[in-house]
Amino acid sequence: PSNNTFSSSASQDVNFTVVDSNLNTCWYGNDTYTANTTLTNCNTNITTLNWADGQHNVTIYVNDSANNVNFSQVTFTIDTTFPTWTNNETNLTPSTINGQGVYFNITLTDVNPNTYIFSWYNGTSWENTTSSYTNAQEVSLTKTINIDVATINWTWYINDSVNNLNQTAVWSVTLLSDDS
Repeated sequence: PSNNTFSSSASQDVNFTVVDSNLNTCWYGNDTYTANTTLTNCNTNITTLNWADGQHNVTIYVNDSANNVNFSQVTFTIDTTFPTWTNNETNLTPSTINGQGVYFNITLTDVNPNTYIFSWYNGTSWENTTSSYTNAQEVSLTKTINIDVATINWTWYINDSVNNLNQTAVWSVTLLSDDS
């Protein structure tokens, strides 16, 4: 992967090129650097690992027969986890009247948050509200009901920084009373 990138794929290849006419040994260390792994061939990239979710720091070391040592490092983050939501709440009821403001609350959770879309059918058309969120943020929106009798629908789309997408159920309330 490129340095300082995010990916939703755990099978990232670490590619490198070594140029030295007296090449001796290549090895790498990752994350904790408590153990190094010697590569059997300095012309072989690291392609067999499945990386866990989280940030990874990989350093490739090389030395030649004169014991000259060099290294290169790459940092990348794996995120295979979809954003989650809890605490969907609203004060919308079948007796909500025309002109009344209603709130929609939800808590959005992801370690690499990005954006959400609140999508609602206001009785005549779908409208979207898009914004960013932080991890474990309670999001609250207020919308005004501008219709007497209709079915109001809403859903939330939640996206993280590596494009893992989740969507809530589509909830609905049918407005029954006419406010005349």
